[in-house]
Amino acid sequence: MKLLSVIHGPTWGGAHNQAAALAGPLAKLGVETTVLLPLEAEAAARRLEAAAVAARRLPLSRLRATADPRPNLRLAARSPAQIRAIGRLIDELGVDVVQAHGPTNPQAAWATRGRPVAVAWQLLDSRTPPPLVRLTMPYVVRRADVIATWGEALAELHPPARSLGERCVTVFPPVDSARFAPDEARRAAARARLGIESGSSAPVVGSVGVLTPQKGHEHLIEAAGVLAARGGPSPPLRLIGAPSAAHPAYVESLRDRAAALGRRTGADIGFADPGDEVHSLVQGIDVFALASVGRSEGMPTAILEAMVAGKPVVATNVGAVAELVADGVTGILVPPADPRALADAIERLSADAELRSRMGAA
Repeated sequence: MKLLSVIHGPTWGGAHNQAAALAGPLAKLGVETTVLLPLEAEAAARRLEAAAVAARRLPLSRLRATADPRPNLRLAARSPAQIRAIGRLIDELGVDVVQAHGPTNPQAAWATRGRPVAVAWQLLDSRTPPPLVRLTMPYVVRRADVIATWGEALAELHPPARSLGERCVTVFPPVDSARFAPDEARRAAARARLGIESGSSAPVVGSVGVLTPQKGHEHLIEAAGVLAARGGPSPPLRLIGAPSAAHPAYVESLRDRAAALGRRTGADIGFADPGDEVHSLVQGIDVFALASVGRSEGMPTAILEAMVAGKPVVATNVGAVAELVADGVTGILVPPADPRALADAIERLSADAELRSRMGAA
């Protein structure tokens, strides 16, 4: 069987990670995976190919949640040609199943019309505004042979998905447990790469995710400022993620906010583009923190990776995060956009090594 996974996002994220993690196991089951990416996703294509996953690139536009009509007018104008190009690729590869991602990217499903190809439609996050969900989901349920949602919460946020009955399936993002297992041998090297002074025993707070506003990194920086203002220990914070091409000014805004709060970039707050080394860098942190904003996440792969690595989690209670993190057992859940709540949770875990160990083991 041949699978074509069509991913419209140019920056590495959950869908790309899933394709890389599952291509090998699927191959053992006789499924050959090809990932289709937009032209600008050169870095993501290289990472997939390094993981022995075939990657192709074509012009792929995306529906935008914006009051500016121009991006979506361009999408409407370009979609017919893009649909024909995807159709030609389906025919060239002899595709049996197309995997579409998100309710606002219908081109791949359109390309299957008139072809004996099944559509597996995956809903990975909660970013789509409710009006767009209501607009697009009727088409999704008509065209999808199966819908996979990352968590029960996403099925609830896209209610027509439930109309498929047993063909609406809840899944978890895949994590290679051997790759992310706790590894003290890699800890010192990871901390050095994260800019932690040799010999420092200070607990390190780390966040993993693309540097984009939906991840709420500014709230983590604000939380670091709250901890510093309290006068007690303020653990070093490391933001591990690639910059987002769609938000070129965001990283600079984070640096500016850190400076305004008196947090030194590189010491108090550091940035690291992990490439494909997340599994190594996560060994160097002691508390994993994710401050994603409301209507952003499904099930963040980074949370599961941190949990496999034995790290306690501080996370905002958004999307399906509560289906991953048992509050008070494997981590602490806080409201979104609440730096003080983040600071309280980080302070609690940073000050209590036994609690970190217990939650990490759980």
